[in-house]
Amino acid sequence: MLLQRLPQNPIKKTTSPDDHLWKGEDKSSLKADIKITNNLVNNPILSEDIKGVDELNDLKVGNQGTNFSATQDEYDTLLEMATAESKFQTTKNKFDPKIFNQYIKLLRKLNNDLDIKPSDPRIVYSVRGYRLNLIIGQRYCLNIFTSDARGNFGIISEEKLKDSSEPFDGKPPQPYYNYYDLFDPNDKEWSSVLSAIKKELSRTKKSGKTYNTILRAAQIIENRVIDSYDEALEVFKANLHDKIEFITFHQNYSYEDFIQGLRPDTENDNQLTFERKDGVFKEIADKALKNLTESEKPQLSKRPFEEVFNEFINPLVEGEIEEIEVKMKKVSYFITAISNKSIDFRKASGGTAHTLSIGTLKKMYLAESVLEIQGLASYYTPLLAELLKLGKDSSGKKEQIKRQDYVIIIDEINRANISRVFGELITLIEPDKRSHGTIPLEARLPSGDPFIVPSNLFIIGTMNTADKSIALLDIALKKKI
Repeated sequence: MLLQRLPQNPIKKTTSPDDHLWKGEDKSSLKADIKITNNLVNNPILSEDIKGVDELNDLKVGNQGTNFSATQDEYDTLLEMATAESKFQTTKNKFDPKIFNQYIKLLRKLNNDLDIKPSDPRIVYSVRGYRLNLIIGQRYCLNIFTSDARGNFGIISEEKLKDSSEPFDGKPPQPYYNYYDLFDPNDKEWSSVLSAIKKELSRTKKSGKTYNTILRAAQIIENRVIDSYDEALEVFKANLHDKIEFITFHQNYSYEDFIQGLRPDTENDNQLTFERKDGVFKEIADKALKNLTESEKPQLSKRPFEEVFNEFINPLVEGEIEEIEVKMKKVSYFITAISNKSIDFRKASGGTAHTLSIGTLKKMYLAESVLEIQGLASYYTPLLAELLKLGKDSSGKKEQIKRQDYVIIIDEINRANISRVFGELITLIEPDKRSHGTIPLEARLPSGDPFIVPSNLFIIGTMNTADKSIALLDIALKKKI
């Protein structure tokens, strides 16, 4: 059976006439309350059932008859498996028995003819509210529908079986997809179906959410069709934390984690201060927008900020000089020390110590502008000019930047409070509201920073469709991701 610990406070333990049956003496007086969510005595989940299920790879299962703990994700996966039977039964009842029985007959024939094993990781049998599916890799291969005007059956084939049949993506050698009111194939038709499914099996190693996400992300980055999962995985790994970001939502995920917020400066020993920190979405959005902007206009060759900044401050760090003079229009100021996040400087007139943010300076270097900094702009401006002088090719040579696509993958997207996490992004991620859409919209973040979602950033949201919390997912967001 599946047990779930309830969130209430521990309760007082009550005595029971069966207490003597337990091993050892339990002297604790407080217990966590639990409830039975599913009794699996008559329909157990067996060890072979969880083989190949990614979410259950690390499940810590003890000996038969013992209790074991599970993470929330593992519990949700087990719960989905426990309720799959009733879900299947509900969908089955929506079909005409003749349609359903023929579908099962075809599945059995397919399994026998191709010697498909029950644990084959390339195949997924899925249930939706209005259809039953056989999926191989990314391909829907054999389906039945409760309400589709084109037919009750959908099936792939190597050759065109009907005049209305079309290949996937509109071009061969992709398999054809055929609709039938009732599919009872002759030998020639079935041979074409088997041939198409054999090809899908031969080019597929695994199916499911993780497989499809990695494959789709790699195809976006490469801007081409990738059939090999191994090749897609290599592309994914090579671009992770560069052109690809992967995050998992949870109940405590916030706007500050996703877009921008204040974080305590843990390196400041003198006083508690907070610094503005961009979240993962804003970071990759800024990176994508920079690429998009530069790809439209050739840029002067420029070395990376870190390389240029280290060259500039190296004499101070190495102790060759005590200060670095930065000349302003009429006077100078002097850099006296460098920390991981800030630049200490003194004015020519003396007075209290002052600091500049290295992170802010990097943004200025990338944008080649002091942006909208107030107050300290007069100190950033000459320092930025010095770095650009060092970093840019003095010959004036320009380089053409190639446009790239970027991907952010949000796993378990339905786990977080969407309105709280996305904020103004609910509107900004619409295609026509993006940087190169028909009505681009730029938002002003609470910090005052302008922000727009670039058109070359793709958002992939994944979720467990059997999870009841899907009802909490904003309808508007479902249409955009």
